[in-house]
Amino acid sequence: MRKLCSALGAMVLGSIVLFGTFLMGMRTKHPAVQDRVRQFNKRVGNPRMLRTAGQPGAWASIVRHTGRTSHTRALRASASATAAGVASTAG
Repeated sequence: MRKLCSALGAMVLGSIVLFGTFLMGMRTKHPAVQDRVRQFNKRVGNPRMLRTAGQPGAWASIVRHTGRTSHTRALRASASATAAGVASTAG
């Protein structure tokens, strides 16, 4: 039982340290932390978002576009997009 509590305590402490490192890295805009977040979003977040975007009831839509073109090769890409509300200035 004591080993179990020690292992659980170590896991909780490790999680707190990782979260604190992540939080401080993001607040100070540390390049290594920001690069890891970009990689995670590119490999995990964006593909998951594109699976449901554009379907009925989804809050995001898909924007398909041709990115930069280089001579004969064009880069085709998809991105998810959300609509933001605009305040009306009409009185």
